[in-house]
Amino acid sequence: MTNEEVKELILKAESGDNAAWESLYAHFERYVHKCVWKSLRKLDMATDRKKAMEEELYQAGRRGFIGSNAEKMSVF
Repeated sequence: MTNEEVKELILKAESGDNAAWESLYAHFERYVHKCVWKSLRKLDMATDRKKAMEEELYQAGRRGFIGSNAEKMSVF
């Protein structure tokens, strides 16, 4: 995926296009989880708890992204 395609998908996702969000997720999922896991593996806790935290962090980020877009859309 080119940078231009990513920018276009971001604009669509910000406008509420769920398909664009899903495309971005599919493209960046491995990278995001890799970055999160890199930080979590340093923590002294059980692997299953780290996996649960990874999922919680991802969901919080997604809710924040969706919530910020909902706020933008309600202004208009």
